[in-house]
Amino acid sequence: MEKRRRYTIRTFAALVIALLLIIGVYEALDGIPVDESDPNLKRRGIDIGLRLWFNGYLGHFFRFGYVGNLNWLMIPVLGWSVWKFRSLERWEKAFLFMYLMTFAMIAARGYFNMRYNITLFPITLTAILYFLWKLFDDEAVKFLRIPVFGCMLLLGLYNTYRYKFQYPSDHRIEMDAGMIKFCDLGSRGKAENYVCFPEQNEERSLIGRVEDKLLTISATVFPTRAPNIRIRSGDLYTYERSLVHIMDFIDSIPLPDNHYILTNNLPSVYYYTHQKALYYWCHDDLYYTNEGTESLLKRRSAQETAAFLVDSLNCDYLFSFKPYNLYNPTWMHFLEMHCERIACDLNGYEVYRIRP
Repeated sequence: MEKRRRYTIRTFAALVIALLLIIGVYEALDGIPVDESDPNLKRRGIDIGLRLWFNGYLGHFFRFGYVGNLNWLMIPVLGWSVWKFRSLERWEKAFLFMYLMTFAMIAARGYFNMRYNITLFPITLTAILYFLWKLFDDEAVKFLRIPVFGCMLLLGLYNTYRYKFQYPSDHRIEMDAGMIKFCDLGSRGKAENYVCFPEQNEERSLIGRVEDKLLTISATVFPTRAPNIRIRSGDLYTYERSLVHIMDFIDSIPLPDNHYILTNNLPSVYYYTHQKALYYWCHDDLYYTNEGTESLLKRRSAQETAAFLVDSLNCDYLFSFKPYNLYNPTWMHFLEMHCERIACDLNGYEVYRIRP
């Protein structure tokens, strides 16, 4: 009886501490001023100090918007495993070594993109559930499994509510108040502006987001020509948010042999089209060749850049993304002066024809 009472007190004390830690992370991250100097780091949530650590280096544990608010429980699990290392079974030691090595590599080199952290998510959640279940394996304390796992379920549901319902509502309020930056996608004669930054995706219904994913997957498995969703005056085509349509447009461009599309840090051209593409990143002003990297804009005027792309690199078209363009004012000037936008979608993806 004494053991049951002792374990009950310790368990509920641990639950209170866990709840306070989660609230502290929410408040700390929400209360940090945003650094506007780098739009990409801002969009990724790793723009400054504590956010760089919690959402970046330690994002696998504390990036609650992506991995939920339970992954951090892996930290005490790892600590307990190291402390009890000698008593672990051989497969548990192998798992511990594999996990720590993988996490260290991702934290050091892959923190910039959450998709690398998410690769560990199924393993992490399974390990947490396994070790917590094992922690209450004693017959005298098995009854604590129900409140512990019940609290975990409630915390997970709250996190889903916070990031899937509360944040999009705040975003809509900001839109109504005119606080969100809008960008014109090229409407002519009619005032139609769209938000072209990723935050607008948050507003879509679950069915809409699933539909987009299924469209992208089906287009990869069963390639078909998607119809034009909307045609503007002139030669500008505007598509819905699904990447499938803009990819189909690029695939339909009649490129001569040994001609390329310049793609500005957007490798989707290689995956979803049959076109040849030359990789470029405007932030670093580097394009990639078999011999290495070369600067595109350095020591060239906008007109010289256009002529070099068409005549020397055989690039008649380019594919870019509005938020990426903001990284390089010289690149934006080149787009404005010597490129004609011929297609775009409501996410901000754009296809240009280069005019020497």
